[in-house]
Amino acid sequence: MAEVTTYDHATDQSSNYLNSDAIEAGLSGHQKRGRARDGRSLWEMKTPTLATMLRFLKAAGVERIEVFDPLSKVKDELPVKNQADILYYSGHGSSATGGLISCWDKHPVLVSDIAPSVNWTEDLDYFIIAGCSVLKPDPTNGFAWGNATLKQSILKGLCGYHDSAPADNEKDESTGIYIPNSRGPAVRIAERFTVLMTSEQPNDYGTGHRILNAWLQANKEKHSLGIVYNRDHYWMVVEWLNTYWVLGPYPWP
Repeated sequence: MAEVTTYDHATDQSSNYLNSDAIEAGLSGHQKRGRARDGRSLWEMKTPTLATMLRFLKAAGVERIEVFDPLSKVKDELPVKNQADILYYSGHGSSATGGLISCWDKHPVLVSDIAPSVNWTEDLDYFIIAGCSVLKPDPTNGFAWGNATLKQSILKGLCGYHDSAPADNEKDESTGIYIPNSRGPAVRIAERFTVLMTSEQPNDYGTGHRILNAWLQANKEKHSLGIVYNRDHYWMVVEWLNTYWVLGPYPWP
């Protein structure tokens, strides 16, 4: 059975957890491999829900186990690595470094910090980066992530954005203020993406992967600048005269 895990660092007015919640709810047929959230009040062992730290990104999924000490007769619960097939990251990114910058103990998080050849060799197939510009098609961003994962046959695909990523919260256009815990564009994209992953067949853009096609279509429909990579090519959503198009495939080095 396919598995999914989400990592959501929602620490500013544009952010909430609803997009990650939508991924988990929409992919109901996927087993859950824990989650990471920035809020300390949310950390617990039942799910488990852990902190948004580098070690979670390296693990790309956890499960809860119970341990029992027969001498002290004490039972405890611990999270252990159990890698998911899909890792969904929601947070900020920096095209200046190609790094993820929503992490309590390391920022930016570069692909070299995750060390995919060491840490992502078990089950992980797809990494979705719902953050700005980190998959921009250049050597610092998308090509760096792709060369460390796709070209090494560690991952099958990358999904994300080549420019600004949509916000989780809706913005009140009259005031310019984000509405807390509202279903903003990132949430609607996540919801549409999961429909295309489950009950509705996405358009075939030639990526060879349903998840990549679904990400492109969801972002095109919701007017966001998504991008996907497979081992040899990338496809991107672009805007021209208020119309959104999927362009590609483009080869990448």
